[in-house]
Amino acid sequence: EFAPVDQTSIEAVICANESYLFGGETLTLEGTYVDTLQNSSGCDSIITLKLGVLPTASSAFEATICANEFYDFNGQQLQLPGVYTDTLQAENGCDSLVSLTLSVLPVAESSFDVTLCAFQTYEFAGQILDESGVYTDTLTAENGCDSLVHLNLNILPELLANVEASVCAGQ
Repeated sequence: EFAPVDQTSIEAVICANESYLFGGETLTLEGTYVDTLQNSSGCDSIITLKLGVLPTASSAFEATICANEFYDFNGQQLQLPGVYTDTLQAENGCDSLVSLTLSVLPVAESSFDVTLCAFQTYEFAGQILDESGVYTDTLTAENGCDSLVHLNLNILPELLANVEASVCAGQ
């Protein structure tokens, strides 16, 4: 009398970045795999595995900010140029890799000095200035970022002088 052969079918699904251990092998590719074992009565037991592999998603994008700004990348506040990655979960339950290439444009900055005599004024950024100090105006540069202009204004003090003079009669 012959003992029947046991046959078992298994279906499994993994993500593309995962592996599946079957019959002592680590499987990563989609396909049908067969393993033969011996059952308790000494006969063959055939196990058939149908392995499915779900794709992982990936996306890449670029962003540009000015040097005095921040970029929100999935909760991270980025300010330096570079390539940043984050792993999220896709609709199929597998990983979704997101890659950001962040560029940072410079903020232009310039300064100049002005010296005036007492009681003189200087017009800067729509203001009439008559006190010494450092004043700043923010403009928009060609790259769309801020352009900072600094004025170092120096007002010289009023000079008072007493002059004593003698005049002879008839002069």
